[in-house]
Amino acid sequence: RSGAVPRCESATPASEAAAVARAVMAGLRASTLDDLRAVPSDRLVEVANAVASEGGPVLERIATADDLHPTTMAFQPVLDGVVIDRHPLDAIADGAADRVEILTGTTADEHRLFTFLDTRPIPTERLERRLANLLGDGRLAADHYQRHPHLRRWMGGDSGPVPTNEIHTQVLTDSVFWEPTVRFLETIDRSPGSADAWNYYFDWPTPVAGGVLGSCHGLELPFVFDTIDVPGVSSFVGRHAPHELAVAMQEAWVRFASTGDPNGPAFDGWRPYDREQRPTTALGDTVRAIHDLHGETRTLWASSRTTSRR
Repeated sequence: RSGAVPRCESATPASEAAAVARAVMAGLRASTLDDLRAVPSDRLVEVANAVASEGGPVLERIATADDLHPTTMAFQPVLDGVVIDRHPLDAIADGAADRVEILTGTTADEHRLFTFLDTRPIPTERLERRLANLLGDGRLAADHYQRHPHLRRWMGGDSGPVPTNEIHTQVLTDSVFWEPTVRFLETIDRSPGSADAWNYYFDWPTPVAGGVLGSCHGLELPFVFDTIDVPGVSSFVGRHAPHELAVAMQEAWVRFASTGDPNGPAFDGWRPYDREQRPTTALGDTVRAIHDLHGETRTLWASSRTTSRR
C-alpha cells in the first residue's frame, strides 16, 4: 500500500465523523435516512466533495489545533466502537495483522504534489510554531530540517539556508506519509506473530514542469503497473522514464502478490523490516538497500511522541 496515514491510527473519532455527516446532510437538505437514500448518487458525490474541500467546523477545528495538517481528510474509517472498536495500531500490536505479509512505502517528496504551485516563503515564526505543534521544540526542529539530507540534495549543492516553504513541504511529507509508515512498520515488528513486512522508498524525480514535483505522491504507480509509455502518462513521468525501474518494480510487486516475497532476478536485496536494521529498498536511478533511512529524523519524531505521552 501507499498513501497518507494522517494520524497513523487511521480512524476518525465518532464525534468528528458525526459532524462531517451532519454537514453532508445539510448540504443535501436531507434529515432522515429515507431522504438520504433518495439522493441521486452524483449529487451525493458533489456535496461530499464540497464538504471535503471546503472543510467546515470539524476540519477547521483540526486545522486550528494542528496547523500543519491542512490536508486532513473528511472521509476515512471511523472509530465507531462497532466495526472499528479500537485504533488500528493497537489492534495490530495485539496481533490483528499476524500472518499477513505487507509491502508498504512512500515517495521522497509525497507532498510536493499538493504544494508545488505555492512557492511563497513562510515566516520563520509561523513555521516554528507549526513545528512546535508536532515536534515540541519548533526552533530545534527547524534547525534539524535545515540539515535534512533529502532537502540538502534538493537544494542541488547550494549551501545556503533551505527556504521555509521547502521545509514545510518536507515536514508535511514526513508527518502525513513517511513517519506514520515507520510507526506502522515498527508496530508490526513488535507483534510476535507478525509476518514479513517490506518497506520501499521511491526517490526517482520526474523531470516534468522543470522538476518541481520531485518524487511526488503517486509517481511510483506508473512504474508498478509499467504504464510509463502509455499515452498521456508522459505528462507525469516525462518522455524518458527509466524502463528498467518499471521492470524491477513490477516484478517485485507481482512476486510479492504471488509469494509474499518481492525478491527476484531484477533485485534480490529486499529484506523484511525490523527495528534493529530498519532495511528499506530505495527505488530510483538505482535500486538499492538502505538501512535506517533518515535515522536522525526518525529519532526526532520518536522523541516527540515519547514527550507528548508524558
